[in-house]
Amino acid sequence: NRAFAPDDEAIAQAWRIVEAFDDAMAKGRGAIAVDGRMVDAPVADRARKLLGHTNIRAARAAADRPNERNDDGR
Repeated sequence: NRAFAPDDEAIAQAWRIVEAFDDAMAKGRGAIAVDGRMVDAPVADRARKLLGHTNIRAARAAADRPNERNDDGR
């Protein structure tokens, strides 16, 4: 599954898109540019979806390691 997971740059770009789009919407703008790319509602929705899937994968990965211990033995 890792082969199909977004890389760190894709995740960072998704965060930039969501943050910039939300800020633009709060200011009454409907489309903006992020990293030289036009961002409108459908692009922002895809970025949110990517971040949601990333969070789900992280939660599943953590659930698969319930018995991991901290360095101090806990």
